[in-house]
Amino acid sequence: MTKTASNLQIDSARLWGTIHETATFGATPKGGVLTPSAEDTQVRDWFRKACDGVLGTLRRDALATLSEIVLAVEAVAKKHRPNAVGTVGEAVIASPSRNVILGEIAFTADLRIADGAIMDALDKDLRAAIAEIAARRKVEVSLDLVWCKPQTHFNPKLVDAVQGAAEMLGYSHRRITSGAGHHGCNLNTRIPAAMVFVPCKDGVSHNELEDATQSDCAAGANVLMHTVLALAGVAA
Repeated sequence: MTKTASNLQIDSARLWGTIHETATFGATPKGGVLTPSAEDTQVRDWFRKACDGVLGTLRRDALATLSEIVLAVEAVAKKHRPNAVGTVGEAVIASPSRNVILGEIAFTADLRIADGAIMDALDKDLRAAIAEIAARRKVEVSLDLVWCKPQTHFNPKLVDAVQGAAEMLGYSHRRITSGAGHHGCNLNTRIPAAMVFVPCKDGVSHNELEDATQSDCAAGANVLMHTVLALAGVAA
């Protein structure tokens, strides 16, 4: 019986066997030895490399790897609560396309805390987590330390003067640790420095939603003025 075009099918097992045979050399079923020519070897190596490349791409997903790293940054920061914070704030895809498995991504990880010893622990924990993720996913992840700044301690005399001015004016106040970088931190490496902060709505700062009232800003300016006057000996 002759098969029609509509019911013709490729024998998948035979096809795979033929492909596999193409990439295999050595003893034959009849006892002979099949020796590949230089061209055969080249084709075989190309075929194997192509297969490895396809399989490797399916396993090695840079974006999926980064998603685990983002969660690792969050987990490491939570482990060292309440003062540790961490985020992946930037990720750049090397060759983006909507229908490919991404092969390369550059990203930044930012970890902050005022305690230097805990900062070392944060760094160690994150590196260990990333190493585990990379090994499990068979993805290469390289980490470069771009910037590391130890905590800044402002001049005690100036800090006391700021607190004294706030108390003299009758303002509520407290000493805080700021996790952000400030120009005052760099200034403090050259001359004595201190900073005056005013409250922002819902505690949001360094953000487009930052909102401080006019009265709070005026209070901050008054504290700064009386701090300078007190240090100059003009006012007690």
